[in-house]
Amino acid sequence: MNNEFRQARWAEPLLFEITRKNAGNYSTVSWNDILISSKNRAISNLPKNLLRGTFNLPEVSEVEVIRHFTRLSQMNYSVSTGFYPLGSCTMKYNPVGNEEAVTINELMNAHPLQDPSTVQGCLEILYRLEKMLCSVTGMDRFSFAPAAGAHGEFAGCLIMRKYHLDKGEKRSVVIVPDSAHGTNPASASMAGFEVEEVESDEHGLVNVERLKEMMGEDVAGLMLTNPNTLGLFERRIKEIVEIVRSYDGLLYYDGANLNAIAGIARPGDMGFDIVHLNLHKTFSTPHGGGGPGSGPVGVKDRLV
Repeated sequence: MNNEFRQARWAEPLLFEITRKNAGNYSTVSWNDILISSKNRAISNLPKNLLRGTFNLPEVSEVEVIRHFTRLSQMNYSVSTGFYPLGSCTMKYNPVGNEEAVTINELMNAHPLQDPSTVQGCLEILYRLEKMLCSVTGMDRFSFAPAAGAHGEFAGCLIMRKYHLDKGEKRSVVIVPDSAHGTNPASASMAGFEVEEVESDEHGLVNVERLKEMMGEDVAGLMLTNPNTLGLFERRIKEIVEIVRSYDGLLYYDGANLNAIAGIARPGDMGFDIVHLNLHKTFSTPHGGGGPGSGPVGVKDRLV
């Protein structure tokens, strides 16, 4: 059997390039009086030059739409066509059957500003999910306020900063390995920290001796992805934790590659103080569409 991957190549035009008048199958919704009144209130304060008179939508037949997007999908390498190894890539495999659960209307159509009495089921889901994530990660509490993974990272970095400020210390440095999840340096920088990179050793793991040299009273903590972007587990994690703790630094766990250790090892047991999770990587939240809608951040009790 030939396992060589052969990428499809199509000279696929844009839908706007094949549009034909009155070929489309779409239709606009019928507006009742209540919807019309709500729409008029919503647009009353908008400048006239920003309002659209007509929708610029391509007019193509149903079969053309199907063939167009099928061909585009065939030109993509995806979890449906090949293997995605570790490496902090977004496209971990999500079981197709799980799409059924996340498309339940009562979940999809709930609004953040709804009356709490109408979303008690959603609140129960959040409560139960917090308990489950604590069990999986070894953390004590979780927040679902951040909107996505990188937002969760940023929130975790702010927690790190607040921890030291409450102790009267204004620490300025966060250490990030060169094998960490790529968004870590940006999140730490946005939180007001100076980012210092600790290089990998010849085995692709954190250079522990170099980490010892970099630690000091100005270091707020270490952000670590474990397994790292190379797909390697940090075998000296306990030693790394002790080094950072000796300066009262915090250990931050990036959950990009949690798939590899879920059910086997827990960040909290390794000594991490803060964890952020990527629900679209490990818990089957749909990919894309503006993000997973939540980037849970977990902490140990002393940071609550």
